[in-house]
Amino acid sequence: MTSHWNEHRNVMVLLAGLLLVAGALWSARSQAQAYPVKPIRVIMPTVPGSPPDYALRVLTTKMSVGIGQPMIVENRGGAGGTLGASVAAKATPDGYTIMMGSITSLSIGPAMYPGAGIDPVKMFAPISQVAMAPSVIAVPASIPATTLRQFVELVKANPGKYNYASSSVASPPHISGALFINTLGLDMVHIAFGDPAKVITAVLNGDAHLFIEALGAIGPQVKAGKMRVLAIAATKRSPFAPDVPTVAEAGFPSVESGTWSGLLAPAGTPAAVIARLNSETHRGADTREMREVMATQGGEVVWGTPEQFGKLIADEAAKWAKAIALSGAKPE
Repeated sequence: MTSHWNEHRNVMVLLAGLLLVAGALWSARSQAQAYPVKPIRVIMPTVPGSPPDYALRVLTTKMSVGIGQPMIVENRGGAGGTLGASVAAKATPDGYTIMMGSITSLSIGPAMYPGAGIDPVKMFAPISQVAMAPSVIAVPASIPATTLRQFVELVKANPGKYNYASSSVASPPHISGALFINTLGLDMVHIAFGDPAKVITAVLNGDAHLFIEALGAIGPQVKAGKMRVLAIAATKRSPFAPDVPTVAEAGFPSVESGTWSGLLAPAGTPAAVIARLNSETHRGADTREMREVMATQGGEVVWGTPEQFGKLIADEAAKWAKAIALSGAKPE
């Protein structure tokens, strides 16, 4: 009798466990099917009005139509993007707070500000990459070099005489410049000019000798003949400058540098929610408006799976941490 009772109890316990699992799965599925039922907050770890901020607002406007809820952009700039990343990472992982991450907030910022405690691989669930804009190697028109090889020879013949410019320490142009001169073995000095407008002025005046930036940021000066693009820091040529060779095509070790961005959610966000956001990101990005916005910034719309974006984040975090170590950059 006791043996039969124990068997009966074990069966009941097993059935109860199965019912709990089934209930949890049904609940998760129901929530995912209902998602979203309220507005979605999108953290942007930059100040309002920046080119990435504008692109995000175009994207979220498009996504809102398909997703059926408003997507509210909230700017949280500061500390190399780590302030906004921290807010997003600590949010409830339910799909109602996501973030537009970039090379700044997910690669350079975490390496420059380790005290922020941002681990871009462990703290986020990637949704999809959105855009990519390769950097170009630019010099003022007054520099007596029309090719990258001529420029390298000029710098090597005058060690320490030439500088590379950025708006601030640890900005993408600074770290990209450090990666470039270390890869090519050049002796150049870094100068931070304070803000992007001052950098452009310094290059035009010949006070800055090398500037590594997205083509969209310097396109007017290049078209006016006031700046010269020597090479593109990518594995392939840019459709916006098809005649400009890559660094490797110019005969030097490959240098890959550029800005990229994509959407992420806090780690632990349900896979079904990530899948829905991934699908809506693709719909929002694959539009004429987004392609036009990215073209003005010298970049292209890019999207893919969460896994592909996750690999990019991990690879870039490791790459730029090394570049920062080589540069010796410290937070200002």
